[in-house]
Amino acid sequence: MASSTTPDALTSLRRTIASTKALALRLAAIQNPTPDTVLNAPPSPPNPLALLADGAKILKAQTTKLSLLVLNQPFTPSEISFILKELCKGCFLPMLTAAELSPAAQYTNYLHNLVRASVGISMVTLVKLLDEIPVDEHGIKDNKGRDTLQHTGQLWESCDFMINLAEKGLTWYAAVKVTEYKELVEDALEELEEWINEVPNDEEDGFGVSGISLNDTARDYVRNIVKKLRLIGLLYPPLLKRRIRRFPEINGSTLSEQLPNSKQVADLDTLMASLQLLQAETDRIAETLYMAGMGKEADIRVGIIIDYARKALAIAAKNWRGENDEFTVWSEKWLIRINEP
Repeated sequence: MASSTTPDALTSLRRTIASTKALALRLAAIQNPTPDTVLNAPPSPPNPLALLADGAKILKAQTTKLSLLVLNQPFTPSEISFILKELCKGCFLPMLTAAELSPAAQYTNYLHNLVRASVGISMVTLVKLLDEIPVDEHGIKDNKGRDTLQHTGQLWESCDFMINLAEKGLTWYAAVKVTEYKELVEDALEELEEWINEVPNDEEDGFGVSGISLNDTARDYVRNIVKKLRLIGLLYPPLLKRRIRRFPEINGSTLSEQLPNSKQVADLDTLMASLQLLQAETDRIAETLYMAGMGKEADIRVGIIIDYARKALAIAAKNWRGENDEFTVWSEKWLIRINEP
């Protein structure tokens, strides 16, 4: 395609950048939908994750071309305008439709928010990339393309995530997140165990701050908390194996009639929220013990952690078909152990 840096080509490029940014910003706002938004879905709606992947593939391909045109000479504004127009035509509609056709009541609130956040983040990054496009005859900006490369890499990462989400499905991502929660709980345990095992030092505490160390009574108190937290940590492997990874799959090939029922959707959302809160509270317990000492506030925090664990087990005790299984028996034994002094 022949192109040049004529005044008309540059004017057209500026207009195309402005319109593309306006559309991207409108799509980015989908991260924060209004409560009154109501979607009239068609009788046989397309799979939203398949649409999401289609849009992500186009976005990745077109921004790759865009970056090459921006970074290389000669500067060709008419070709850049063409790429931006193709990007607008190819990726915005499928990504918008994907966000609108994944209602929380059918696709889980967890996946619904994830799709919207993924689209929104990619659009915010696209706007940053658009800001790096030269709009005069001098071509690439003084940063020699560093920001262009950075934003392009971030867009690739975002697009790859959306493509993977469609291919691998909800249970893949949920398992990734629960594994992260598990590792954070293990980190909190390790921190507390190191504190217990430290040799008392009048000049330095277990966190590298002078003036505080554990006496025998406090050490026994923290040791009892660690015992409870070890039981919390034991929840994650069987929950991952028996519940998270066995949830009815939602991916880019799932038909509408294969979607989980409303109870399964609600239960997974509650389970994921409980596991996240459980991890967050567990992560704070070391700070609470250090700042507030051994007493009422720490006891309350431990009680909150155990309550979140019980809530997770109440949801997950039976399998997704509502039947008892090996995990049901195991969870009953776990509840007995967590209630032991």
